[in-house]
Amino acid sequence: MRFTPPDKLSLSCPIGVSNSLIEEFVCRNENWLIDKKSRIESKVNVGVGVEIPFKGKLFSICRGDLFLKTCKIDDEKLFVVNDGKEVGLQVRNFLIKEIKETATPLALRFSKILGENFKSIKFKDTKSRWGSCTSDKALMLSWRLIMAPEDVLEYVVAHEVAHLRHMDHGVKFWETVKILCQDYKRLRKWVRSQGVTLFNYNFSVT
Repeated sequence: MRFTPPDKLSLSCPIGVSNSLIEEFVCRNENWLIDKKSRIESKVNVGVGVEIPFKGKLFSICRGDLFLKTCKIDDEKLFVVNDGKEVGLQVRNFLIKEIKETATPLALRFSKILGENFKSIKFKDTKSRWGSCTSDKALMLSWRLIMAPEDVLEYVVAHEVAHLRHMDHGVKFWETVKILCQDYKRLRKWVRSQGVTLFNYNFSVT
């Protein structure tokens, strides 16, 4: 399997291999594809004047006045504290705070619907995956999902919570996802086609 920029995927396989097996192989290597494309795409250094997505909408990063104590959203602008701290770090911490406050209640609501419980939920910058659910019911989500449209975040949370009941990606698993997120097929396509762009933002800058 080979990925050629900007978005061409080539796959060689023996004659007679079924489409279902090919699709299964591609799905198994989805993380590799995400990582490969994210490395090729041009990076955006997060700083003052840069536009960054937040819950699916673009906000321009601006310096706040001297009285601003924490980052805030107002009128399509994301204001950062004017105290000399790195802008990228400020924005990253703001996004992590926001996804914790948004995704944790979602996970609790979805798990309650299924009658399941999770041990913990953590937020990381995983680079090549959107989330995970371990066999001992520990959830993990990429904090970059807070930059995606809200319904996309809901889908990914539903996906990982569904793994509390089914650890595989079989028919029963997707039936469970649908209970939590009716429009999961469309949102799954967004993740596969557009999600990689969220990895392009570099927060390790001033």
